[in-house]
Amino acid sequence: MATPIRAGYSVLGWNHPGFGCSTGEPMPTQELHAVDAMMQYATKHMHFSEREVMVFAWSIGGFPAAWLAATYPSLRGVLLDATFDDLLPLALARMPKPLGGLVTRVVRHYLNLNVAELLCRYDGPVLLIRRTLDEIIATEDLELNAIINRGDYLLKRLLLHRYPNVVNGETLPLLDKWLRSSRHDRAALDSRFLGEQEDRLIQTLDEYLVQCSVSSPYDISFPLPVGANCDLTTRQHLTLYLAHLHMKDIEATHCTPLPVELFRHPWHPIRYSDVALG
Repeated sequence: MATPIRAGYSVLGWNHPGFGCSTGEPMPTQELHAVDAMMQYATKHMHFSEREVMVFAWSIGGFPAAWLAATYPSLRGVLLDATFDDLLPLALARMPKPLGGLVTRVVRHYLNLNVAELLCRYDGPVLLIRRTLDEIIATEDLELNAIINRGDYLLKRLLLHRYPNVVNGETLPLLDKWLRSSRHDRAALDSRFLGEQEDRLIQTLDEYLVQCSVSSPYDISFPLPVGANCDLTTRQHLTLYLAHLHMKDIEATHCTPLPVELFRHPWHPIRYSDVALG
């Protein structure tokens, strides 16, 4: 909680049941009861409206945070740091392969922490923080023959859901390449596909929102059909542009404190003018 406090926010935090001095057991149902009690305390006792509350979570806390977002759709925004898309791939990667069937049944029935599925039920602003040296939430992708941060999969699931005409089978290879690239190679991709294109990409989004009479973040319902009439090159530009706006990198391991400059309000189509690429 230190980072949002240093950033000047009023902070109300909760601890996982069964962790530290908290009573209860660290099971999903109790976890969700705990975070819901905190949200109701904030709105009913402290008299904050849902639209004043931004949810920040780190690591496994992405599960209750995504559940809050799915349950309280008017939240101001969600910022997830070092969070995975789904617990199952992480569990399978750390257990003997002969136990794969048992692990799958146990996770899906008792520990189904499917962050991506919950996050896709929320239409508000989302920002993901990816730690490029994360040693906890990385798994091996046999098809790509690479170790991949599960935050990559979370970003792809979110963009595939929100912008299916932009991020799809034709543009995913470019997004995968961008996500796996070194800082130098990514800068080269940005120069090629973005360069001086930001104003034009903003205009593309703006024209769509005007056509749909969208004037507030609460008017938007995903998925958006934006990009349906764009050529492949424009959709490639938009794919990397949207990836930049939904994910920020930090060269850090899993447990390094988040620098305060990365704690920012998530981008949203209706608020694009507040955010610069970086």
